[in-house]
Amino acid sequence: MVQAVGADLRLMNEFWGQAVYTKHGEYSREHGIPSPDIPESEMVIVADTLEALAEKLGLDPQVLKRTVEEFNMYAREDKDPIFHRGETMAPVSRIKDTLAPLEKGPFRAISVSPGCLGTRGGPRLNKHAQAVHVEGEPIVGLYAMGNCSGVGSPGMSYGGAGGTIGPAFVMGVIAAQHAAARTDVTDKDFFVVETASGSKIELKENEYLGEGSGISGPVKVKITVENGKMTAIEVVEHSETVGIGDKAVAQLPQIILDAQSADVDVIAGATITSKAIISAVKDAMSQAGL
Repeated sequence: MVQAVGADLRLMNEFWGQAVYTKHGEYSREHGIPSPDIPESEMVIVADTLEALAEKLGLDPQVLKRTVEEFNMYAREDKDPIFHRGETMAPVSRIKDTLAPLEKGPFRAISVSPGCLGTRGGPRLNKHAQAVHVEGEPIVGLYAMGNCSGVGSPGMSYGGAGGTIGPAFVMGVIAAQHAAARTDVTDKDFFVVETASGSKIELKENEYLGEGSGISGPVKVKITVENGKMTAIEVVEHSETVGIGDKAVAQLPQIILDAQSADVDVIAGATITSKAIISAVKDAMSQAGL
């Protein structure tokens, strides 16, 4: 995998069109990321036995064998004590799709190493950071910035940590200035999420209310506890962004309930709201003595 994106590629980035040369003599100016046809023998190390594989890798054969035996022991029990697959993400039953004993050759090894990275693509923008429709006109009220808008994204050759933050910041300022200067704004250009903020939430004897700080205000979560276990989790009040934060509101309570723990991963794209819900659940669990 490193071979495909690392030292064997010399990249000439022409922004919307790339010229990519590989040691196999290929050349491409297609949009997107070219994928050179590199033989499996140059990417994967194969051997009929673990001892032979270890020799090719320059490893101690006995150490590799013991490592695989330990992996197999846990795999038969659908456990992964090293990377904890299946412990926090629902459904837990999916762990069987990724764990199985490694018992029969041939065995293959792939090098997983740091390599070049970058994001390129997303909506086309004009000089005002407005997203442009495929027909060429800007979409009124829609702005974008950062890697996923194709601004400052270097394709396969990532210049360095933080190298795209500057362009993202600049386009963000441009977007804010342009939006603030608009004189054609109508009530159809935005929406307001109305919540019952400050309203009293009735709780039963076995219900507990926790609170966390979301991106737009407090997030309140109610948990129901029976026999020392959470039997229900509900986000009862929030003012998070529709289409973004509400993903966490819809998905995270069930994930926490299935795990019977608030130590779970956040929902991608809704990090702040996820952390607010997790914090609120922990607050409520503390009140419940869990």
